[in-house]
Amino acid sequence: APHPLSLTHTTHQPNQLQYKMPTYTIEHAKSGRAGCKKCKEKIAKGEIRIGAHSADGDDRVFTAWNHLECFQIPNKFKSEFDSKQDFLSEQVEDLTDDTLLDSRDSLDEIASKMGSRVVEKKRKKTGEETNPILTQIQTNALLLNANSDDEENDNEGPAKKKAKLSESDAKQARIYAKYSKMKVAEMQDVLKWNRNPHSGKKDALLLRIIDGETFGRLAKCPICIHGVLRLNDEGDKVECKGFWNEESQGREACNLVVDPDKCQRLTWYDHDPSEEEIKDMEAEYDATRPSSNSQVPDLFLTAIKENIEWDTSSNPAIKKTCVALAEFVVNEDSPLAIPEDADAAKIRKKIGPIVLENKEKSMEEIVQLIVDKYGLKGDKEKNAKMKQNLVASICKMEANAEVYNVLDELSKAYYIEKNTNAGNTYKKVCAAVKDLDFEITVDNAKGLGGGKKTKVAGIGKKSAEYMYEFLSTGRLEKLEEKKAAQE
Repeated sequence: APHPLSLTHTTHQPNQLQYKMPTYTIEHAKSGRAGCKKCKEKIAKGEIRIGAHSADGDDRVFTAWNHLECFQIPNKFKSEFDSKQDFLSEQVEDLTDDTLLDSRDSLDEIASKMGSRVVEKKRKKTGEETNPILTQIQTNALLLNANSDDEENDNEGPAKKKAKLSESDAKQARIYAKYSKMKVAEMQDVLKWNRNPHSGKKDALLLRIIDGETFGRLAKCPICIHGVLRLNDEGDKVECKGFWNEESQGREACNLVVDPDKCQRLTWYDHDPSEEEIKDMEAEYDATRPSSNSQVPDLFLTAIKENIEWDTSSNPAIKKTCVALAEFVVNEDSPLAIPEDADAAKIRKKIGPIVLENKEKSMEEIVQLIVDKYGLKGDKEKNAKMKQNLVASICKMEANAEVYNVLDELSKAYYIEKNTNAGNTYKKVCAAVKDLDFEITVDNAKGLGGGKKTKVAGIGKKSAEYMYEFLSTGRLEKLEEKKAAQE
């Protein structure tokens, strides 16, 4: 019959646990299914194994099996027994087929093999190696703590030379001490309060918190506008992975990768923000985004009221209103950012459906929808300049910012057409342009897409031709075609 303690999983043995049970047993493995707790390898059938048994308050028995060679005498018994033989004889119940512990020769042989295998600890995977930035912050925290202790003990002996930390290093060390003992769920809460990505391992979460409390909360991506910025797991770069585009029903890629000190920062919260603070957060976000929903200027509304007989009561009346409105908005004095090559007839075709679909709304509401579609001249210029400056700051060569921008616009045009593959392709070209350490010119542009010595990874022949066209003419015909089709 099997020994009452030879269990590989939890089992109720109420009758058999009435007597004093041994802590350890030795036996020949009855099958090859059990694994060794130490080396994690299977214990072959018939091989000698040692079991460590423990029971909880409900009389459930737990067993951990070990190869004879992997088993080490527990520290609590090392002071009680003078030798391995004594431990085996007095503490281990012999369940082997031939009661091997009864023979002195067998006992000596088993004792010589017990614990003879050295099991190497598994090395951490590359992705789990200690982060050098976090390690340095930990070291600084220890130095800061040591300096604090020395100050308290200044009068108890000769003064010690203190390690100096910069103000920034000392601040990060204090933040580390504040958050490092938190559980992962608690760290995730802090990141959620600040609208920061909160997935990842504990070290990555801690680095994001330290970065945020040191420099401030990250704003939205300045390049793709909608993407969420995040500190990478190494803690040395801020990146944007893009966002889900509802209009194209696809993921729009973004290749922004910048140093943490080049990002715009907002207010950081070390507590769950109140409703009033949440409003402040949104206001901060809005202030950093390029204008997209500009308010209709009062003078523009007044001029429409004075010059157009607004009537949306019937289809003929709507047509008459749209004809007059189209003539009015293409006027050079109009504040709307109408495309240069658009005439009144083209604009009428675009604003007609807007007016027709919203004929029950007020004039002010309909005009606002038209302003939302085209934007205002001042805002367009401001946004374009803002993006140009941002792109110039992330390109290794500032002179390549214009090429980056035109290819990025082409990428967006493809996304609007729901051609996600083409959109992602030109995003990759933008990434290649961003990392070039030389200026793209008319002379070298075509060579970037081909040639053994001049080919650049990520740039194809067609993309190189587009760069050449833009640098030669100042425009990209393919982009202009798509803009006209999407107006």
